[in-house]
Amino acid sequence: MTLTGSPLFSTILYDVGVFNPFPRFWSKVAVSDDWTSCWEWSRRKDKWGYGQFTLSFPRKTCFAHRFALGQAGVVVPSDLLVMHHCDNPLCCNPMHLTLGTHLDNARDRVMKGRSYRQSTASNSAESFVGL
Repeated sequence: MTLTGSPLFSTILYDVGVFNPFPRFWSKVAVSDDWTSCWEWSRRKDKWGYGQFTLSFPRKTCFAHRFALGQAGVVVPSDLLVMHHCDNPLCCNPMHLTLGTHLDNARDRVMKGRSYRQSTASNSAESFVGL
């Protein structure tokens, strides 16, 4: 048996952070003592501005805010979204994150005036309804 196949070797790698993603993850987040402020992800982003974190083992990329909420002890099912109360896609503060469905996310977007329909309404006939 080789050293790399032994449980002791895996434990050592976990302790130094090779397989343990938690220290590596939080070192990339600007964590503040203020729980009301956003804790922004400082590394790679996707084209929509959401933070991306790559796990070393197994090799997998995930959204930073989903990983952060999971670290706070919340079970994050794959069929639910992690929504930002702060509307900051880089925020990893668990106090700013909540679980929701696609419908919840769409409603939140409309209530906050961020929907595509609302942003284009001024250029369409919808803006003239009621004249």
